[in-house]
Formats: sequence, C-alpha cells, structure tokens
Amino acid sequence: PGRSSTVGPIESDTPSSVDGVDLASRMGGPGAQGDGIAGRHRASSSGTGPAERTSLRRLGLNERSIHTRQVCALLVRQPAAGKTRHVAYEHLRFERDGGIVTITLDRPDRRNCLSSDVLGELLDAFRTAGSLDEVSGIVLASTGQVFSAGHDLAQMAAMSEDELRDLFELCTEAMTSMIEVPQVVVARVQGLATAAGAQLAASADLVVASEDAAFATPGGKGGLFCHTPLVAVARQVGRKRAVELALTGGTIDAVTALEWGLVNRVVPAAQLEAATLEFLGYATRGSRSAKALGKRTLYQQLDMTVDDAYELAVDVMARAAAHGDGREWPRAFVEKRAPVWSHRD
Repeated sequence: PGRSSTVGPIESDTPSSVDGVDLASRMGGPGAQGDGIAGRHRASSSGTGPAERTSLRRLGLNERSIHTRQVCALLVRQPAAGKTRHVAYEHLRFERDGGIVTITLDRPDRRNCLSSDVLGELLDAFRTAGSLDEVSGIVLASTGQVFSAGHDLAQMAAMSEDELRDLFELCTEAMTSMIEVPQVVVARVQGLATAAGAQLAASADLVVASEDAAFATPGGKGGLFCHTPLVAVARQVGRKRAVELALTGGTIDAVTALEWGLVNRVVPAAQLEAATLEFLGYATRGSRSAKALGKRTLYQQLDMTVDDAYELAVDVMARAAAHGDGREWPRAFVEKRAPVWSHRD
C-alpha cells in the first residue's frame, strides 16, 4: 500500500542524490526549470498516441516508467570508484559493482513467481544493463529457497485469452533479452526452478546451480502443458530428454541437470555466490566488443544450416580480424606483448 504500481523502476524509491549528485536537476524536479531528463522526456513524449501507449501497456510499461528508466540508467552510470550502484525496482534488485550487474528476483514470499509486473521489470533491467558499455557480465539470481516457481497462476486465472497472449509475449521478450544483450549472462540457481522458472534459467548464457537446485516443467502432469518454457529448455537438453521432462512433469536434481546440459556447473550451496562470480570472470576475459560480437554471431549461426552458418562466420570473422581488437590480438602475439584492448569493433 502506498507504493507505485509502475512496472519500471520505482520513482518514489529513488533517492534525492546518489554519490553526491543532486538528482532534482537531472530529473527535471523542483528548480530544474524543465531541462532535466524528465523535462526532455515530457517534450519528446508529448505526442505519444494511442498505438504507442497500447504497445507500452503490452510490455507492462507506461510513459512514467520509461521516464524513470532513463533516470535509473543515469544512476548506474554515475562515477563512483569502488562503490556499488543500486537501481530501485519493486520486485527485484538491480546492483552494479564495477563491471558486473546483478539482477535479483526478490519475492521469496511468492516463490519469485513471474507475474506481468515482474516480467516487465526483468525486461527493463536487462535492457538497462545491456546499455552499459563498461559492464561485461550480468548475474541473474533470486532470494529465498525457490529460484522461481514460474508464472503467477493466480494472475493467469483471472486473464482473458488476449491478456494471456500478451503475458506470454512479454515473457518471451524478457527471456530473449538475455540473448540479445551484449554481456555474458550467468544464472545463479539456488533452489527449485520450475515451469517458466526453468525457462528463465535456461535462457541465460550460462548456469551455475547449487547442489540444492532442481528443475521441472510440470505441465505434463497437470492441465496446462509447459509450451513456452520448453522452447528454452528443450534447446539445452536435446529431444528425448526434453520429451521426458515435458510428458512426465517430473523434477530433476542439479547433478542430472548438469549431465543433461541444462546447467554448466554444480557447487555446494555455501560456494554458489563465489563460484558464480569466478565462472563469470572466466567467461568475460578479453575484449568486451569481441565477446559481444561472438555471442551474437554464435546464437545466429546455431539456428542455421551448416552452409549458411559458415557463410555468416567467415564474413564476420574476416571483418573482425581486420579491425579493432580483432586486429590487435594477432599483432600483440607477433610482437610478444600483452594486448591492449580498446573494447571497440
């Protein structure tokens, strides 16, 4: 009660200053004379029409959340050496510490279920993190004993078919945003990931799971098959194992998930956070721009025929090797020195 229902970052929770920077002028607040972010946003969005507003609503966003998203993008960019930056959301935590952003689902009392509000915040958070040039890695985590129980069934029960379609389209955008961002995304799974929760974990680039974690697509034992979760899950585990998960609705433990290819590492619960950061550091070495280009090209070619994949890869690799950090790497090798990355193409 009393909190904003806006799906984007919660403006009422935004501090008046961050690291000594007065936000009133930046946000177009009192004394800003309308020349801050809010003032510019009002000027640029004054002509927003019904079609645009409908599109925003379908994403779980509105014009105010777009404004606060701009403010939050400003906050995480504020220079503050050695400090952790925070962005306020209602259902999740967004924390930047140097080159790492951690996005944490924070509804343990609801088993971190994925309501439309949560999905809208996740989409916004990943897009915000993806826009930060100096960030090389993103950790997706959650609080409590359950990583995510999937969709909010209470919300779904009250929705019409059109509303459900919008929900699943929003969910798809939130999931695929992890592929679309240039940074490496690692899911840190501490407990049960079921239905869309399993989809959420499977959609990350890499997954580190606690020995206490488990995974399921339980629709097969109920009345609603896990159609959309299996898009992500099936692509990790292969046809027969996906069919087993889908038809039985059974749960697999972390070790089985590792054997099946759903996760990359399994560690004791006490080591989960440290092991995730260590793995992310290992996966983010080298040039950020080269990593971003490599990630994008890898996902593109995985869905192609072999001939088309080679055609794409040859073109991308030739251009990359001729410019920027792709040119720097062989030069440094020949000159017997450490490469100096520009982190530019």
